[in-house]
Amino acid sequence: MSNNLKALRESQKMKQGDFAAAFGIPQTTYSGYEIGAREPKTDFWKAVADRYHVTIDYLMDFCDDPHQAKYGDRSRLDQRYGNLDDHGKRVVDLVLDAELERMAAPPVPVVDFHATVRHYLVPAAAGYAAPIEGEDYEDIPLPDGAPADADFCITVAGDSMEPYLPDGSLAYVKRGAPLQEFDPGVFFVGGGRGSGIDVFIKQWCVDSEGTLYLLSANPDREDKNIVIRADSSETVFCFGKVIGLKKKMPPPEYR
Repeated sequence: MSNNLKALRESQKMKQGDFAAAFGIPQTTYSGYEIGAREPKTDFWKAVADRYHVTIDYLMDFCDDPHQAKYGDRSRLDQRYGNLDDHGKRVVDLVLDAELERMAAPPVPVVDFHATVRHYLVPAAAGYAAPIEGEDYEDIPLPDGAPADADFCITVAGDSMEPYLPDGSLAYVKRGAPLQEFDPGVFFVGGGRGSGIDVFIKQWCVDSEGTLYLLSANPDREDKNIVIRADSSETVFCFGKVIGLKKKMPPPEYR
């Protein structure tokens, strides 16, 4: 039954037959709309709403204000559902039942494929390490608070990067991340440093003459700095940027 549809007709002082004729339908059909024996099609609701400047929600008794749309899209979906035949309604009901069952089911656990990180096993003596492809490594669970986008990590052994990377801590590294001046990175230096260890965790900068400085963060370990001049035959390669630090490393100031 549509009480508001009947009220609208009566407000226009029209009989059922006159109102039905105005919209090109038989009186018996329209009478069925008012008493709820028939379901109007979407075109009828729209035509009445447009002619009398009321909302379809009002005509369908969803609200008492003729200019208010209480349910919006929901009322339009109800209308479309009402226009389906029995087969169409069964199909829609099956889909709704399946979706409601899916939503009521316990959530499927999300598998985190980034829950581990590659840990290179070569110790980092005095801030050195060797995270080179082919070196021994193990996949370890990613600790809480560690950067999830790290490509690998290494254990720092030594004090050259304290207090930012203390002895025994893990340095997390992102390959290909752009380095800004004084950012920490992991660098390969080839050309014979005499120690047999050629990979270093250092801050970096380059002066106007092209001289590369790989610097210790520890103000007491200036002796561990590496200076490579532009005309040097040594090879330098950056494995990546150290990420996940609590704060940005400032330029080092040595005592």
